[in-house]
This record gives sequence, C-alpha cells and structure tokens, in this order.
Amino acid sequence: TITCNRHDDKIHIKGVAYGVDSSVCKVEVSIDGGFNWMEATLLTDEILKDDSVGSYHGWVRFVADVDAGTIKDKAIVEICALARATDSNGNVQPQVSTKQRGYLYNGWSIVQFKRVKN
Repeated sequence: TITCNRHDDKIHIKGVAYGVDSSVCKVEVSIDGGFNWMEATLLTDEILKDDSVGSYHGWVRFVADVDAGTIKDKAIVEICALARATDSNGNVQPQVSTKQRGYLYNGWSIVQFKRVKN
C-alpha cells in the first residue's frame, strides 16, 4: 500500500510492506512507471524489540522523498508511483501477482495521479 503527497518539488511516498515467510529487508519506489527505482527508508525502529527476535516478520512502514526532477517545471504531469519489496531471502515482489485480487495479492503497489503546478 502506498500513498503520495507532493511538497516542495519532492514527492513524499509512504506505505507499508508485509513479509509472509521472511522479513522485508528493502522497499524500492519509482515515480516513472518502474524505469528508475530508489530505496525507501524502512521504519524498523517502530517494531517492538519483543516482536523481533533477531529478525521480524509482518508489517513494516516505509517512507521515501523522491525529487520531482524534470517534471517539476511542467504545468500538469501524470505520475505513476510504484513500490516493490524484497525479503530477507532475496525474493523481489513481482510486478503482477499470480493471485489477481483479495487476500495474498502480491503485485507491485501502484498509485496514479496528476500533479498540477500552481
């Protein structure tokens, strides 16, 4: 799940990632449809020490501030923000899940929106 806010020529992306069989060790985000990716910051300090015996399983929040770059001077631009996770076993979240909806859907999170410059 991801949400996006635009502020000061940066696009702030935040969301949650879930590790099923192992812990989430990396989340990457993209604002150009997946051509370029940057690593998000995992908020692992929020996980209670009692819940993380050496490693943790389950939900972890992430945040990223992506520079709007070449799109910041355009009046209107459509943005496709994506997020994908990698677990501690090296499994990268697939672009499209074999399960197409509902519980255990595992494809990339996608948020499409228009940025309008004031």
